[in-house]
Parts: sequence; structure tokens; C-alpha cells
Amino acid sequence: MKAIKILFFLLLSYSSISAQGSTKDKNELLLLKHYENEDFNKVVKIADSLLQLENLPKRARIYQIKADALYFLNDVNASLESYLLAIEHLAEAEIDTVYLIENYSHAGFCYLYLGQYVEALPYYEKALKISRSANDSTEISTQLSHLGNIHTHLNNFELAEEYFQRSYEINFKLQDSVALAYDLVDLGSLFFRMGEFKKAVIYYKNGLKVEKTRADNHNTLILRLGKLADAYMETGAIDSAVFFIEKATRQAISINDSLSLHKNWLVKGKILLKQERFDSARELGYRLQQYFESETINQYDVEALMIVAKANYLMGNTNDAIRHLTEVIGRLKTKDHKAALSEIYQLRSEIFETIGQNKKAIEDLRLYLSYTDSLNLEKRQNTILSLSKIYDTRSKEQKIELLENKTALQKVQAENERRFRLILILAVSFLLALAILFYVRYREKQKNATLLTDKNTALRELNTTKDKLFAIISHDLRNPVSAFRNMTEALVENQSHLDKAKISHYLKKMQTNAAEVETQLNDLLAWASKEIGKERLELQDLAVEPMIEQVFRLLSPLAENKSIRLEYKLEDDFVIHTHPELFKTVIRNLINNAIKFTEEGGEVNLYATRKNGAIIFTIHDNGIGIGKEQQGILFSDEKMKANENSGMGMGLSLTKDIMDRLKGEILVESKENVGTTFTLKFVA
Repeated sequence: MKAIKILFFLLLSYSSISAQGSTKDKNELLLLKHYENEDFNKVVKIADSLLQLENLPKRARIYQIKADALYFLNDVNASLESYLLAIEHLAEAEIDTVYLIENYSHAGFCYLYLGQYVEALPYYEKALKISRSANDSTEISTQLSHLGNIHTHLNNFELAEEYFQRSYEINFKLQDSVALAYDLVDLGSLFFRMGEFKKAVIYYKNGLKVEKTRADNHNTLILRLGKLADAYMETGAIDSAVFFIEKATRQAISINDSLSLHKNWLVKGKILLKQERFDSARELGYRLQQYFESETINQYDVEALMIVAKANYLMGNTNDAIRHLTEVIGRLKTKDHKAALSEIYQLRSEIFETIGQNKKAIEDLRLYLSYTDSLNLEKRQNTILSLSKIYDTRSKEQKIELLENKTALQKVQAENERRFRLILILAVSFLLALAILFYVRYREKQKNATLLTDKNTALRELNTTKDKLFAIISHDLRNPVSAFRNMTEALVENQSHLDKAKISHYLKKMQTNAAEVETQLNDLLAWASKEIGKERLELQDLAVEPMIEQVFRLLSPLAENKSIRLEYKLEDDFVIHTHPELFKTVIRNLINNAIKFTEEGGEVNLYATRKNGAIIFTIHDNGIGIGKEQQGILFSDEKMKANENSGMGMGLSLTKDIMDRLKGEILVESKENVGTTFTLKFVA
């Protein structure tokens, strides 16, 4: 934001009105002076007085200066309002593309800062569109990065990764090492949020190879070291985590950067807990509390208190731990801190259970589940809303394109009519030329009519895709979510009559139900991405075992809840040319279905072997099997409609589509009450 000051100064200096003696001119010069001196309160006051004038030629620019000043005064809501007013007045004057991009991008940033991620999307999209029209590679990369951050917050991880990768590709071509470092750190933060900590470590380390930052901001490097330490800690590499957090500490002390130092000490406190150095962790937590404590509680204050509470709990000081947690709950209840409250109630429930206060433990567990459910619901709603926004935007763009084509067709028709009138007055000697012109006109009409038909067909297909998307959401997610709600209500209503075994039974069922909802949602999003047609399929050589192991680790709780033995065996260290996420979706769907339709105490096995130049995966279960009639339509859309309450049809239909895209083959053999075997063939 600071860099914009120079731009504002130049814009207003070169556009001042010739009447130097007027009050308005004096106010404009005074506005520039206070802006340059960072006296932002006076900037806002003078801007307001100028905006009261009629026929102000630079109204949009004054609004943007006011918005910038309000941002530096930490009044982000008022800043956003002024940016939106600046955008509203942009049409009144011709503004260069840099100015347009900044207004839309800064409005998007304000929405992002306020946590209104869906609202930020259209402003960053508009900034990206203007950047592309200006062919400004640097701005294109910047806006792609912003969109990646928005979709990270919305948990649209695949889309976020795509935006970050496109930004990285542009900066790589530009050989902009500083921007590349920011892209790498963004990707690291994305994978950290996804729980893929080893990938996060790789990206953070590569980002640290570039020591130069924008505006030589040294605390950026310090915070990157802290992020790397945090990622190492999550992978269990405590020694590496300690090394990098100590390095970050030394650098922060060397430049007297107190804020970065204490932010990194939050990571150090977590590392001390992992090392079981509880006394040191508690002492550091108290220091962090004193530093971050303020009238308005913030995330750093909460993290510091959690370090103290966990240290006290692990040291056996349960009363102190409960006291600290209860204190922060009282401060958080008036704020929208659902994630923090969820974590605190979970920890306090565990402490109450440890000291035998089971009633309080169950009450805190109920609150933890309530906040967790609310957060998950918000995430799903944001995901659906963002997909809807993307669809609406693309639909509007297609409608605009159709209107432009219609206008072009009308122009062609008008031109043809003019030609026809001219031809009528020509002599017989021009009859041959007349025939040729008629033929050309006919061909042009046919071409434009075909173009309009194609566009109308594409629009109808998009509407059909949207209808199918919401139909699947209604059929496939309603039942498991309702079941989850019913189990939660049963647990709440009967908690005083239930023993621990019953509560554990309910929780396991809820865990299974939640996992099924997650699997169906993943399948739904994969299907929607395929249907919309924006997924870019990039195949690569990948080791099979890590992907299989990840799927089995995800689904093992479902198998354990039914006492099903879940095993896999690979004949060799296979490497296949495939797409990682689509391959895992296929395996996950088949294993999940096998678990779902195998009775308690059964078996689900996966074998991989090489045969005739192909890699063969066999997934076998001893479940209820599939009838011959059902096998004939197992991978068709009719099967998806027939099983709209189970989710199985959607998963198998999607699996067949994915195998076709991966140039693989899927076969099924099944016998009722004996079991089912799915066979996948991939070219080695």
C-alpha cells in the first residue's frame, strides 16, 4: 500500500487546475503535503472538504487518497467504502490501467482483510482482467497470487494451487527471483493449510534461497524462517525446527524487530511442548501473553494462552490450565473466533475427563462439536458459493459474447443489404459479380448462424451442469448430513443417561458419517470441476506406494469402526504416468465402496502387479457383492440415478470417467454374498 503514495503524488501534481489562487487548489496542495508527511487524519479531513465541491474533475482520485489514508489509520471498513466510491466514479474520466488495477485490487484486499473472501473474488477477477487487457505480466502475476490466497481461505485448494502455479510460471519467465520467492512461500502456506507438511517444507526452503524481498523488508525473511520451523515441527523433525526457529530469533534480535521475534516465539513455544520441556514452554507462554495482551483479543494472544494452558495441563497443573482456558473463553464469546473456541473447548474437555469431571467434559465436548460443525458448514457453504460465483461470472461473459456476436451479425446483414442495393443498379455486365456476392453473403450468414447455435448450445449445457450440480448436492449430501444431525441430537438429549462406551459408540458413528460426507463432497467437487471443463490435466511419473498409503491412512478409521481388515500389497516399487489427485480419487472411491458394502469382520485388499507391460491393481472385498443386472449399468448415469441416496452411483460413474481420462481400464467381477473384485489397468 505504501508504494501508492508516490503514484498519488504524481497523479495529483500533474492534474492540478490552472487557477492557482483558488481555495480548491490550495486544499489540493495541502492534501498532497499532509499525505507526503503521513498526517492521515488531516488527509481525510481535507479530502472530505474537496468531495463536497461540485464538478470536481479528480473525484475518483480523491476518494482513493482518502481510502488509502483510512487504511493507514486502521479503519478498513471506511477505507473499503471509499475504494468502492472511487470505482463508482472511474467511468467519469479516462484513467490509465495502473490506476484501474489498483482500485479494484485494493478493494479486494479490504474484503480479504475483513474475512469476506467471496466478496473479494469479483474485484480481484476484475483487476486480473484489466491486467490481461494491458498485457502487464507483473500485474497479472500479482492478481493471480491474490486469487490464490482467496481460494486458499475458501478451502478451494486445487483452484488455489492452479493460481499460484500460473503466477509462478509468469515470474519464472520474467526471471523475477523476488516474486518467485513469494510464490514459493504462498505454495508452502497452501500445503501447510492442507496438512501436507513435507511439501510445505520443500516450498518454504526454496523460498528462503532468495534473500532479497520487496522494499527490502527484512522481517519477511524472519517470518519465513518461522514458517519453515513450524512445518518441520509438524513433520516431526524437531531438530530442524529448533535450528530454524533459533536462526529466526537471532535475526529478529539483530534488527530489533520485536513483533517478528514474538511471532516466532509462538512457534518456539509449540516446539518446547513437543520436546516435553513444559516449564520452559509455560514461562515463554507467560512472556508472550504479556507482549500480545490488549483490550481486543487477537489470534496471537490466544496462541500464547494455549501454550500456557497445555504446559500446565501436561505438568499436572490442571486447575491452572482450566482457569486460563475459562478466562479466554469469556473474552472470546463476544467475538467471532469459532476456530479458537473449538480448540479451547476440546482441550478443556480432555482436562475435565482426566480429573474425573465427566459431566463438564461432555458439555465441553458438545460445544467443541458444535463449533466444529459450524466451521465445517461455513467452509462447505463458502465452497458452494464461490463455485456459484465462478459459474455466474462465466455465464455472464458468455452472454456478453453472444450479444457481441449478434451485433456483429446485424452489421454484416446491414452491409449485405447495402451491397444488394448497389448491385440492383448495375448493368447486365455485372450479373456474374452479383451471383458471386450472393454466394458470399449466404456463406457468411450460415457461418454466423452456426456460431450463434454453438453459443446457445454451450449456454444450455452450462445451465444443465448447474442443475445437475444442485440436484446431486440435494440427493447425496442431505441424508448423511441429516444422519449426522440426528446422532448429535441423540447424544445431546441423552448425555446424562449414557456411559462412556455409549458416548464412544456415538462418536465413532459420527466420525464415520463425517468421513463419508467428506468423501462424497470430494467426489462432487471433482465431478463439478470435470463438468465445468476447467480442470487442466497434467500427467507425471509418480511412485505408487505413497499415494496408496495416503488413501489407506485416510480410510483406515472407517475400516476400524467395522472391524474390517484393510491391507495392500505391491509386487514392486511401481511408478506410473498419471495425475496424482485423480489417481487417488479412483482408489479412494473403490476402497470406500468396498468398506461400505462389506460387513463387520470382513476384508478389503489391494494388490498391484505387472503383466504384459501394464500395471494391474486389484481391489477385492468379501462383502455383499453386486447382482448381474446391476453390473451391466454399474458405471453409467442410470446407475447414479438409481443410487441417488447412497452416493455409490456418483462415485463409480466418476471413477469410470477418470479412468477414461487417464487412458486406463476398469473391470468388475462380483458374486452376490461372496464379494466383489475391481481391476484397474494402467500402461506402465
